[in-house]
Amino acid sequence: MIRAIIRLFCFAFIISYLIPVLPGSAFKGDLFPEAVALAMLLGVTMFLFNYLFSVSVEGTVSVNEQQGTRVVIPFYVIAYWLVPTIMLKILALCFPATLGLKGWLGACLAGLSICVLQRMTRARVSAPTSTGQS
Repeated sequence: MIRAIIRLFCFAFIISYLIPVLPGSAFKGDLFPEAVALAMLLGVTMFLFNYLFSVSVEGTVSVNEQQGTRVVIPFYVIAYWLVPTIMLKILALCFPATLGLKGWLGACLAGLSICVLQRMTRARVSAPTSTGQS
């Protein structure tokens, strides 16, 4: 729960302070409540997309493992940074008074920064270690 709150405020920080610096992008508002509300919407939509994507991957890979991995892996590599970019563009269309993205350059750079943040704050799963007893 704490990790989710920290991630939310990191998304809000990116929206509030990084996006206005990027070329072709603007944010009109404060960190709280506008940036936090946009970060919550962005987080929910990305969670839903990732859930639907994982369900579709399970279905594709279980039907045909070789063909499924050939299709899914390149799509995942492209979609990893493209999904936050598209979500930001959709948010900019829904809330033009608060978030403005002209063109794709600012949106792509913001999407890449969100991907870096996702990578840094994701849950780490460690493999169990053996005790070395024989």
